[in-house]
Amino acid sequence: MNLKFWRLYAGQLAGQAALGGLLWYWLGLGLASPLLVAANGILLLLMVFGCSLLIAYGLGQWRNWMWAMPAALSISALFFDPIVAIVLPLFWIGVFLPSAAARRWRICLDPATWAWSCAWLLLAVVVPVGLWNWVPRLSGLGLELGSFLLRAGLGYAVWIGGWTMLLRQISGGTTVSQARQ
Repeated sequence: MNLKFWRLYAGQLAGQAALGGLLWYWLGLGLASPLLVAANGILLLLMVFGCSLLIAYGLGQWRNWMWAMPAALSISALFFDPIVAIVLPLFWIGVFLPSAAARRWRICLDPATWAWSCAWLLLAVVVPVGLWNWVPRLSGLGLELGSFLLRAGLGYAVWIGGWTMLLRQISGGTTVSQARQ
């Protein structure tokens, strides 16, 4: 892997961690007053904008964040229905992410791109979930905590790596510095 890939990976790693922290803070907010309702709305907009910016950055076209908005808005639909969780990534690979990379509506019909994109998406989802759900038989709280931290860190690294490679595959290997030229 080259330095450009690691720059993309580091950007996704930091950006996804920041979005996760913002989401964690958002879960603690209540809805008791109009001020808190307004704060929830502002945090929602920040999350969608941040996710859109991260997708566009990963595609090597960070100025195209508006074109990444459909992919960012559709992420919340993943948690509603298992069928949606299977069908929605097909729209990401086929329409949303290629359109954000091209800055126009585009449909990806290349079988090789589909195959690699599905492989990267499966790697980004299945391996981390398997690591997080696997509970080894260890005796002692220290060993269990160490095992969890190791599995969670490795799962997070694999998730970001798979997501970065998916975005790189869809953008045709264009990185941020190549897109500026």
